[in-house]
Amino acid sequence: MALGIKATGVPAIKVKLGTTADEDVYRIECIRKAIGDELPIRVDANQGWDVPTALEFLRRCASSGIEYCEQPIAHWNYDGFRRLREQSSTPIMADESVFDHHDAFKLTAGGCCDYLNIKLAKSAGIHTALRINAIAEACGAKCMLGCMLETRLNLTAGAHLVSARPNICFVDLDSHLALKEDPVIGGARWDGGTITLPDEPGIGAEVD
Repeated sequence: MALGIKATGVPAIKVKLGTTADEDVYRIECIRKAIGDELPIRVDANQGWDVPTALEFLRRCASSGIEYCEQPIAHWNYDGFRRLREQSSTPIMADESVFDHHDAFKLTAGGCCDYLNIKLAKSAGIHTALRINAIAEACGAKCMLGCMLETRLNLTAGAHLVSARPNICFVDLDSHLALKEDPVIGGARWDGGTITLPDEPGIGAEVD
């Protein structure tokens, strides 16, 4: 599967983890061996580890080209986030820990993470997303624009937001690929790792 994803021209491979350290390290070793060294690997544990497991994984995979580790531990464990950031060279990203600008302030001002994952569905739209990004930028953190299970309508709005805010340096907008039918007219278009925005007014997308 990783080789198939690489063949589409994407700039990185993202892997969902969160089991044991041994199993997750083995997965990364197999993927790295399959795809070679040129693409970075991004990992997301979805709160699946405790702090010792996360530290062991990050230590053992320090040379595997991990670009960032997303939500390695429980969303409430701010002290654990700080420990991981202090004791690992791999950048840490918060996702389930950040829903609004108040969360963003606690995480970034507290030195808990390097990146914040903004999702429009999670932040209830563009207004709060802009606040999250502004706080992250003020605190020296970067952002990613991610997604839930959404159509290209919301993903197009997200792509516009990314293009307007240079502090959003990672993009994870691919949930429409899991849908059996595309209910959206117009909107952004995907070609491997490239997203092309529409020229129409507004966000340039509407529901069929």
